[in-house]
Amino acid sequence: MTKIIHTGDLHLDSPLIGMPPEKAEICREERLLSFKNTIEEVKRRGAEILLLSGDVFENEYVSYKTVEFLKRCFAEIPDTPVFIAPGNHDCISGNKVYFRENLGENVHVFDNKLDFVELRELNVRVYGYGFYGKSTDDNILNGFKAIDDGMTNIMLMHCSLPPYRDINPVTKEELEQCGLDYLAAGHIHAGGEIMKAGYTYYAYCGTPQGFSFDETGAGGIIFGDIECKSVNLCFIKTAKRSVAVKKVDVSDCLTNADICSKLKDMNSENIYKIILQGKIPKEVIFNKSALKQMLEEKLFFVKIYDETKTETDRSSSMAEAVFLKKLLEKDANDEIKKRAEKLGLLALSGEQFDF
Repeated sequence: MTKIIHTGDLHLDSPLIGMPPEKAEICREERLLSFKNTIEEVKRRGAEILLLSGDVFENEYVSYKTVEFLKRCFAEIPDTPVFIAPGNHDCISGNKVYFRENLGENVHVFDNKLDFVELRELNVRVYGYGFYGKSTDDNILNGFKAIDDGMTNIMLMHCSLPPYRDINPVTKEELEQCGLDYLAAGHIHAGGEIMKAGYTYYAYCGTPQGFSFDETGAGGIIFGDIECKSVNLCFIKTAKRSVAVKKVDVSDCLTNADICSKLKDMNSENIYKIILQGKIPKEVIFNKSALKQMLEEKLFFVKIYDETKTETDRSSSMAEAVFLKKLLEKDANDEIKKRAEKLGLLALSGEQFDF
């Protein structure tokens, strides 16, 4: 059996748009730390192969510091073969990092022609394919069949596994017929589930440290034993922070304090997407920036979404009726009209509010 660790989608140096600069900088540093922790896991668990399935960094933003950091990390495990399959964010033609930098004698970067490396001492063959540009519709597994000679066959690439189809798509039928023991994939950040098609196991590694609201759950890596026709892998949490979605019914709330009282048992280290739901009077509008500030006294970062519905059972004044009639005549989407209605009614009532 060969011990492997599968990771990827690190997106080092990502700008993390939407966060305050000071918190974005903390998160960028934590992404570096998350990879350093992965290297420590390689040492601690005796992993014999490290697989990185693309989007290690961001081509537009990658810094000298990050490249040197990666070199130092790989140098800490000189006897462990490291394989990288560039993805759409760290594609080969991007800023030429993979062309101009030697990341280490133990590091192999696959190019955009399907190839393999044999590790005879481990009885393992690692296939790989890397993105040359930012996107590709190449179907690498179409007609592919791994060599069947008793060696363990692993493939590493950035791709769309079923049901996804956006880049480098792979079908279930191709997985069933490819003859691989394990397909180590990158691209979708909510990973960790080990799946199987025919005799082939496959998985997205996910991101080891999520910061976007499409990366909910705990980040981590995939670790385990693999040999020809036998795979035993599991997901290991490594993230300091998780990204979570919290829905709260604010139908009976009048103040931000009322909302805060309903948001208990939340982890202060996590990043939260909070969705306000329920039916509220049209005169009630919650100051989201004030609510965000109140919540971030206890939580690392919060983003608030308003999905509340407006009650319309109270009779309107003449001024309100004229305003609402004019608003309905405007060519705007429902979200803008909803916001304009609340702000307009508050303005007519003389209440203060923020945008």
